[in-house]
Amino acid sequence: MLLAENRQFLQTNYPAIWRLWNRIVHEQAGQPYEMIPSHVGLPTIQVQANGRPLYLHSKYNPEQEAERLVQQWKDEIGKHDHLFFYGIGLGYHVEKILSMFPNKVFTIYEPNPWVFFHFLSYKRLTEWPLQRLRYLYVETDETSRKQFFAEFANALETNVLLITLPSYERIFAHPFQQFVRQFRDLIQSKRINLATEWAFSKRWTLNSVMNLPTTLRSASIFSKKEYFRSKPVLLVAAGPSLQDEYDNLRYIKEKGLAYIFAVGSANRALVANGILPDAVCTYDPQAHNFAVFWDMIDKGIDANVPMIYGTSVGYETIQKYKGPKFYAVTSQDTVTPYYLDHLDRNEIIDDAFSIAIITLQILAKLEANPVILVGQNFAFRDNYYYAKEIKRGEKQTAEVLEHERHGLMQVKDVYGQLITTNESLNQMRLLMEHYIQTYSHIEVINTTKGGAQISGAPFIPLEAVIQTRLTDEVVDANWHASQPSNTAQAVEAKIENMNRAMVDFIKGYQEIEAMLHELEQAAQRQKEEKLPKLFARFDEKFRRWTKNDFFDVYVRPVVRVDTELLQKEAQAIREEQDPKMKANKVVRSFRRYLHTCQQAYNEIAPFVQTYLHPALKRKDSGWKRYESTSSAFHYSGQWRKKEIKIQKQPSMESDVIAVYYETNQANATIKFKFKGTAIRVIGARHADCSDQIEIAIDGYKEKFSAKDKRFPSLFSPFFQEVLFEKSGLKDGIHEVEIELQNAERFIFEAIELQVDGIVLLHANEEGQLEGFGMNRPIAYLGDFTVLTRLLEGPKIYLDTRDISISPHLILDGYWEQWVSNAFLNSVQPGMTVLDIGANCGYYTLLAAMKVGPKGTVHSFEPNPFHHKNILKSLAINGFNNTYLHKVALSDKNGEIDLYVPAPENIPEQLYTGSASLFKLEELDDFKIETIRVPAVELSSYLPNLSVDVVKLDIEGAEPLIMEGLFGIIDNSNEMEIFMEYFPKRWIAQGHDPEPILNRFLDKGFHFFVINHDCSILPVGVETLISLKDQDSYFDIKIVRKMER
Repeated sequence: MLLAENRQFLQTNYPAIWRLWNRIVHEQAGQPYEMIPSHVGLPTIQVQANGRPLYLHSKYNPEQEAERLVQQWKDEIGKHDHLFFYGIGLGYHVEKILSMFPNKVFTIYEPNPWVFFHFLSYKRLTEWPLQRLRYLYVETDETSRKQFFAEFANALETNVLLITLPSYERIFAHPFQQFVRQFRDLIQSKRINLATEWAFSKRWTLNSVMNLPTTLRSASIFSKKEYFRSKPVLLVAAGPSLQDEYDNLRYIKEKGLAYIFAVGSANRALVANGILPDAVCTYDPQAHNFAVFWDMIDKGIDANVPMIYGTSVGYETIQKYKGPKFYAVTSQDTVTPYYLDHLDRNEIIDDAFSIAIITLQILAKLEANPVILVGQNFAFRDNYYYAKEIKRGEKQTAEVLEHERHGLMQVKDVYGQLITTNESLNQMRLLMEHYIQTYSHIEVINTTKGGAQISGAPFIPLEAVIQTRLTDEVVDANWHASQPSNTAQAVEAKIENMNRAMVDFIKGYQEIEAMLHELEQAAQRQKEEKLPKLFARFDEKFRRWTKNDFFDVYVRPVVRVDTELLQKEAQAIREEQDPKMKANKVVRSFRRYLHTCQQAYNEIAPFVQTYLHPALKRKDSGWKRYESTSSAFHYSGQWRKKEIKIQKQPSMESDVIAVYYETNQANATIKFKFKGTAIRVIGARHADCSDQIEIAIDGYKEKFSAKDKRFPSLFSPFFQEVLFEKSGLKDGIHEVEIELQNAERFIFEAIELQVDGIVLLHANEEGQLEGFGMNRPIAYLGDFTVLTRLLEGPKIYLDTRDISISPHLILDGYWEQWVSNAFLNSVQPGMTVLDIGANCGYYTLLAAMKVGPKGTVHSFEPNPFHHKNILKSLAINGFNNTYLHKVALSDKNGEIDLYVPAPENIPEQLYTGSASLFKLEELDDFKIETIRVPAVELSSYLPNLSVDVVKLDIEGAEPLIMEGLFGIIDNSNEMEIFMEYFPKRWIAQGHDPEPILNRFLDKGFHFFVINHDCSILPVGVETLISLKDQDSYFDIKIVRKMER
């Protein structure tokens, strides 16, 4: 009976195996395989080999042996999604593994048909979890093995674990070794290809997500078309012939005869030779792409050179490059076109494997004419691959590297002689020729001496081009100034629509999975009459699912390789005539594809929810956010700190995008205090989350739920949800306790509080911050250096020779508690913050912590005494979002004296807190050290920068920077400025406070004084002006709120 059931199942679902059975079933007699009972009565298979009996399973206790094997393999099994069983014997180990790991898909490959037929007489196939079975295959000879590998390779998922019954390795040693060798070769090649495709597909999408806030704040390069239309532009690449042209390029730059666009590494060669390009162009999606511009970034040159970037470029480049930015949407970016209104589809740039080809397309669409190629060799020259200034690889050389010698060939150079190139460079040349032909209305001239011939771009030496074509000054050096931006973009509706699309994506997934199960059941139960209608319903449901916005914008680009594979399989499925076979093929192919799409959702959705949408949303007026990592929260019970991060190659640190705390321990709590009238609890919703969470505010208890069945266990939680909101509270200090009341999940992300001038207090605090700083780690590292932790969390390196601010930070962990609290309340994730007069970096670190990876901090400190420790502090905290500018801000560019006081009676000590650009009268008793430092004017140093919060404390020199600050104000919307106001010092240096204060009023600002009791009160300009005879300073906050 059992054998007959299995035969029927094979005939329906695996007819090839059924035909094999019918062919050889009568040959079993005489085969060296026999099923016999073990010592405990369970059957095993005895194999006669070289005159002695061997056993596929233990002859004593097969189940106990299987248990031991599972324990041996379980760690590796947990790391893989697809289990490949080579040799199943009677299936003891397979059954135990599949029951222990109910979410793993599996393949069964039996190399011996006689063993498989014994298995069929013992186990009922339909009792196994066949919905997870990807392949069932029985080998007959080497040809059948090769056929299997050909089929398996097309649908291979890379995360496959080969599990072999140990007895097979001994008894069937030769076929096993052949199989393993071929299997590993297949896996390795497929892993490399698919991993590369998957990594780049995901990278393009993640880059587009991470870059979108910058893109929406920036202008399209095509908004500048009037500057380049019918103007000559030099497209300068880093080929080895570039070194011939530095004098010519310098002459062109000085005379303004043509725009110079540097592509790829060419900026390094140009800058090294004193030539500043008019723009740099970039599009490489890889994380390390920013290194191409490192020389410019390190020297601060990038602030003055516009960058034209493809929107799918490595986001690290956009974050680190400080200069003006203009975007061009690339064809690999499906994110920006969704959120960006009024995008001209004709301006989308085709992706290519050379930035020169990307830039040629941009220039053609800008209608630049002619386009002049410089350093575009597309070939080797004197054993050089790049211009000599370009150092790369372990040997730090521009010469041809070993891997670049693969696929060598010869082509004609511009003089008609043969030169050596490789397949990669030649493919770039052919693609360049294709686009030159496509944009035939644009004249392209090739000036690359000794480079490869480029069809459609005649060779003319650059000297001749200068003499005959570049005769007039055409360059507008300020072409990038006053760029229009997209800050007015209304994206709220797009965000809401995408949030709905994420919910619908999951719902559609579940419906399709249910239909696959229905198809599977109909095929197994021989209900062929139902299948045609099921196929039609399935096609319609799947078609509608793939039109979902989340699928279209985020999932489809990531699974493009799998989509192509599915399309090939679907063609074969359409040609299948047997309805039951067709149903089984549909189930196998589409279930695998669904699984891949589900993985893509779990990879991408958390970044959209925690980074992109919060960064794009208009800020909720009056609400301030406090992340779960704030030291204000006191956690009790077992809480796990979790990170949402972008994984990179092993040599690079992952970027943490968001942090949250999670628990599933009943009675775990969060305690804190706050001052205000309203509160929100921000967290994640999921089917596994709790519906029994209690919040007590001043002892009054309420319950809320985070459970949401729309987000089932296969999918990631839905982050950034308002789980609880309470308004109408008395304006005062409130005690809060949040408690999980059962053993389900609670994911806590943040608290939002409402009311101007709120202060978030620590749970063990009453009123002032007394006792803070106790029990904090303090380590003296030698060489006058201390490492400690600030009260709010960041680690900081301090110099013990400073006796102004450092002692307070070492002992207490904070400085100016009243200003610190107000500053922390104002700085929010994603903001841009300026710390002007950073000193040891205290406010810089607080700002970097609060803005997170979504925001940016610019820290200005001219005193070299602090530079080393600030950089070390940023590094140890992993604050990659912060730039230290080793310059003084002043009213003009150049150099300026910085006066640093040192007490006469304390050797080797400095009072760096009073370092100033002015000699202060109150420091007459101090020895003054004068340091010559670079000075810049703010708005020209960081043109077009939009800022949210400024901390300004430069010891009386504030009037010097006001012109530059007002330039930044004009680029910005809402803004808060924290400033130490000491009008008597301003007047002593010849600056009247009144016109400066009135100018703030004219710009829509209002003034507040920050008192030592942490209260923040409004103050009028007349009052501030009247303080000019006072011998003390005042901490003020200058605020501009925009009308909504």
